[in-house]
Amino acid sequence: MARLSEATGRATWEEFIDLDEILSHIGDRADERLAFQASFPIHS
Repeated sequence: MARLSEATGRATWEEFIDLDEILSHIGDRADERLAFQASFPIHS
């Protein structure tokens, strides 16, 4: 967060909130992605 804040000139907490929103968006569909991946057989 400190590096992002330094690079953008924004407050650390602002960078944290934006990153949290991005990661939450990714996590929102995690179950769907995992189910899709699990639908393919694993061959050894």
